[in-house]
Amino acid sequence: MHLIERGGYQALYDEKGRILRLLQDANHDGVADAQVLYWPNGQPRAGELDTDLDGRVDRWEMFGTDGRLTRIGLATRGGAAADVWARVDADGRVLSSEPALP
Repeated sequence: MHLIERGGYQALYDEKGRILRLLQDANHDGVADAQVLYWPNGQPRAGELDTDLDGRVDRWEMFGTDGRLTRIGLATRGGAAADVWARVDADGRVLSSEPALP
């Protein structure tokens, strides 16, 4: 494994040089505001974002192996887990949304 840090970014690569994880600290407070995990083919697999920069993840993004966004989870009530999940099409348009299962 290889860890590379530059500015507000930290990237982890495997032995073959493939990216595994990317972290971003947008407001430079020492806490990651975004984390992206990658499939072995280099496409994004999942993302966790702190969109309001309060130190807690409030948006989750899931991607197919082709790198296309498929689902978005939102913590609309300030919780630590998604309370709403939305399915999106290839253009990122919401197809449906439903409450998260307890």
